[in-house]
Amino acid sequence: MKLLRKAKGNFRFLFEIPEKLLFCRLLQLYPLLPSTHQQISRTGELAVNELTQSLLHEALAEHHAESQTRIKNFLADPQRFQSLPHGIRLIVSVSDLEWLLQILNDLRVGSWVRLGSPARLDDFMPEDQNAVHYWTIELAGHFQNFFLAAVEGRLKCVPEKPNNELP
Repeated sequence: MKLLRKAKGNFRFLFEIPEKLLFCRLLQLYPLLPSTHQQISRTGELAVNELTQSLLHEALAEHHAESQTRIKNFLADPQRFQSLPHGIRLIVSVSDLEWLLQILNDLRVGSWVRLGSPARLDDFMPEDQNAVHYWTIELAGHFQNFFLAAVEGRLKCVPEKPNNELP
């Protein structure tokens, strides 16, 4: 992945085809954290009734559904990913990039919870049944770090030629 341009409230990135496929497949895994996972109080100190907890679950389920729809629309937008001779150009606004960072973080947290919330992922050995969650954490983190580096100005732009060919 490379940063092509950062200007006028949007970013242009260059993905190699396998990177684009991994990125799209990763987004399609959302949500991994069930809406029933969140509790209003973990300590029991607050007087929480079933109705309050139910409202939280409903709100989270609605948020997940809205995010899934937004992901589908994002991936289906023909202007979003553009084929170039040397890869795929992704164009995103600053607000879309912030939203993508939230989705990627949700994927990481959801996978971590599904792995049993291990204290250290470095010591974790993925097995067949949970390898997808291990690699979801790794890939989502990779994309997050790349996008954050672009936002923070830590990446240099690769110049685009006018005819869409890259050096």
